[in-house]
Amino acid sequence: MEPTKLIVTGAGGLIGAEVCRLTVALGHDVIGVDRRGHPELDEPWTYGVQWVEQDVFDVGGWAGHLDGCEALVHCIRGVDERGGDAALVAWERARAAGLSKFVMIAAESSLSALAAGLNGAEARVAEGELRHAILRAGVVWGPGRTMSAAIAGHEGATAQRVERVAMCALRAALEDQISGILEIEQIEHLGDAMMIQ
Repeated sequence: MEPTKLIVTGAGGLIGAEVCRLTVALGHDVIGVDRRGHPELDEPWTYGVQWVEQDVFDVGGWAGHLDGCEALVHCIRGVDERGGDAALVAWERARAAGLSKFVMIAAESSLSALAAGLNGAEARVAEGELRHAILRAGVVWGPGRTMSAAIAGHEGATAQRVERVAMCALRAALEDQISGILEIEQIEHLGDAMMIQ
C-alpha cells in the first residue's frame, strides 16, 4: 500500500493516540491535532507524528494542515452537544478541503449520554456527499483505562479494546470499501489485526 497522509483530531486521547501509533507503525504520515499537543508519552512512535497543539474548534490553527491529506479520523467523543459540534467542525473542514474520506468515532446506543451528543452529527455526516465511516464503538479500554471494561459490563454496554477500534478506524480511512455505519461486530472484525490481508 502506498504511504498515505492522514490527519487525526483528538490525537492525544486514548483512541486518537492509538490511531496515530498504528498509522506510524504501518509507514503512513500522520498529523495529530490535540489541544495539548504532543502527549506526555515518551514512546518512539510519538516522534513520527506531526503534532499540532490546537483545539478542534479553532479551525484557523489546524485547517492549513489538511493539504495533502487523504482522510480525517475524528476521535473526540463528548458527553454533550459539544462532542457532536466538534465532529461537525472536523467534518466540514474535511469536506471543504476536498479530502477523500471522513472517519468518525461515535457511540453504540447503550451509551446513551455519548450517543445523544453525537446523534445529530452522525446523521449529518451520513447524509453528506463526503465518503465516510462512522464507528459506533462501545466503552473503549486500554492502557490506563482498565476499569472501563468493568464499568461497561455493569452498565450493559460493550467493552472494546482500543487497539481494535483504532485499527478499524485506520482501515476505514485507508480502504475505500470500508464505509457507512459500522456497528460493534463489524468494528471487532475489521479491527482484528489477524484479519488484515
